[in-house]
Amino acid sequence: MNTKYILFTMVLLVVFTPLSTIQSIQVVEKLPECHSFYFLNGIIITNSTINETLYLETPRNTSLTGGFIQSVTPILAYNTVLNESSGVYVFNVSQSEEYEGFFIVRVEICYKNSTQSLAHLIQALEDPRYDPFNETYIPEYLVKQYIREPYSRVVEVIVPAYEDWINKNYNISISSMSKLGLLSTSAFFVYNYIEYNASALPRTLDEVIKDRKGDCDDISRILVNLLHYYGIPAVIVSGYVFINGFEISIPLENVTYVFNNNGPHAYVMAYLPGYGWISLDYLAGSMLMYPFIIDGYTIDTSVQQEAVEEVVEFHRKINGTQVIAVYTENEFRKIFGEQATVNKTLEYLYVKAGIKKQVGGQSNTTTPTIIPTTTPTPTTKPTTSTTPTSTTHYTPSQTTQLQTTEKNETTPTTTMIKETNTITTPSTTVTNRETSILDTGLILLIAIIVAALISILVILIKR
Repeated sequence: MNTKYILFTMVLLVVFTPLSTIQSIQVVEKLPECHSFYFLNGIIITNSTINETLYLETPRNTSLTGGFIQSVTPILAYNTVLNESSGVYVFNVSQSEEYEGFFIVRVEICYKNSTQSLAHLIQALEDPRYDPFNETYIPEYLVKQYIREPYSRVVEVIVPAYEDWINKNYNISISSMSKLGLLSTSAFFVYNYIEYNASALPRTLDEVIKDRKGDCDDISRILVNLLHYYGIPAVIVSGYVFINGFEISIPLENVTYVFNNNGPHAYVMAYLPGYGWISLDYLAGSMLMYPFIIDGYTIDTSVQQEAVEEVVEFHRKINGTQVIAVYTENEFRKIFGEQATVNKTLEYLYVKAGIKKQVGGQSNTTTPTIIPTTTPTPTTKPTTSTTPTSTTHYTPSQTTQLQTTEKNETTPTTTMIKETNTITTPSTTVTNRETSILDTGLILLIAIIVAALISILVILIKR
């Protein structure tokens, strides 16, 4: 069995199996809110005890009809090469040798109007019978693709707790609520029933339910199972929340992940009849208050402890720092000028990594690879099968993964529907298994957002 390593940022997230090809984006719908960013993923390795081909988590072309459309354009790469079959940037590390490399891409993400989505959710939280769309039909293909049999302990524990909460707070039955009311109240309930508690390692669903503690990934897995129980298509979306000025460093064994203007995160999107896919992120406000760069999405909610342990072990085999930065057009030009260069970017990486080094005489002799700013040619169909192996930091979500490019085995299409990119955090992926993106420790961010958003919602309920 080939071990596949994945590095990811801030916290061990369940790493989703990346698509073996770049997803095509056929823009047949117009989504009203769009944001453009520059995404930088770079890694500096000061020592390695392994010889591996790894990959960095790479945002790719992806879409969820009626929810979001994301397109990606390569800008510049150094010591990394875009693997056309997997859609991710790969590089080599050698035992006892140093390494430095990066890539920059431009990402455009479009989705539903965030102000409108948040307003609907708040009104439905105040009155769960609120139904502005008067639509209940869910297409059969969505039911088949995005609903799975809910986990038994969720049905036994979470469902009755939620229904009891609805009865006590609203004095109505579940059947009298609108679909929007069900989505909004179930998300609000789960984010309060499960106490937010950051963790370096994923928890099993049994642990989360028993202790009533979890981070963004844990909470998302509970909520997806609850929604599936009520016949609502729902997915866990992983990637990076863009928050200008936010920066955090997260150590994991011998690797440090630095996030600039973003944080790895995971949250739930659910299908609302008559409206489309809507974010239910009451924790960090993704696509409700803050833009989000997507790694991928999935309905798989399993956590394999064996894979988690492999991730930890991998982080002991490499010493280094991975930097994931997200910038608006103006901020990017302030830092890099009209055109990013290899030396400018390397200087930036070393500063962010807190390493003093004179850039210009790089120890790594690989010729820089400059990628023209043209959109990559996408394939027509997303695949959910292959999983590259990885070795460095990734980040939900979240998250640059270095994965080995040895031949991977496929994951069953019944469990995967997401495109994933991997950043550089070592996490191990084993055949037919996904490591999931856990929350990357946006504690400061969450404290602010939860205090603002949740308190408003509580006031509305009690009014």
